[in-house]
Amino acid sequence: PACLVGSEMCLSDRDRIEQSWRGGDCRTFVTDPEGRVFLSSEPRWLYASFEAPTPQRVDRTLATRRYADAPLADLPVERRNDHGRVLLRITPDGKAQDYLAAAQQMPRAGWTVHVLLDSAALRAEARLAVFTVMLLLGASALGALILLQRRARAAERIAMQQQANAELE
Repeated sequence: PACLVGSEMCLSDRDRIEQSWRGGDCRTFVTDPEGRVFLSSEPRWLYASFEAPTPQRVDRTLATRRYADAPLADLPVERRNDHGRVLLRITPDGKAQDYLAAAQQMPRAGWTVHVLLDSAALRAEARLAVFTVMLLLGASALGALILLQRRARAAERIAMQQQANAELE
């Protein structure tokens, strides 16, 4: 099989790795030292620049001819910090999607492995958890009201019975 320029990984190996990453809520990709995606669970992100493209980065990428004639694009990424967590908003096709991000450097290779978890699934789970808690609180409050009403009726019956007994005596 043909190998990537400047890499020992063969295309068939790369395809198998990318295929194993596909599916599920996570998006996984690996970037080179210039921030360009060269392994990805999302085929449309392949060879896109994940870091802000500067003329120096583009020149270095073109000078190494690492990707031969592959079309190089930019991946529109907006980074945010939300309560100490890194959130990324990626809009590749004009449709914004938010991800919870984690990255690990591979210093010997000069690569960075990124794992993105779709925050829509997390938000849906959080909404479901809040709804469940609210439902349980509502059911508990209803149960407490029913219990209080029963106690009030029982106390009322006891008072009526005592009054009836007092009248009979």
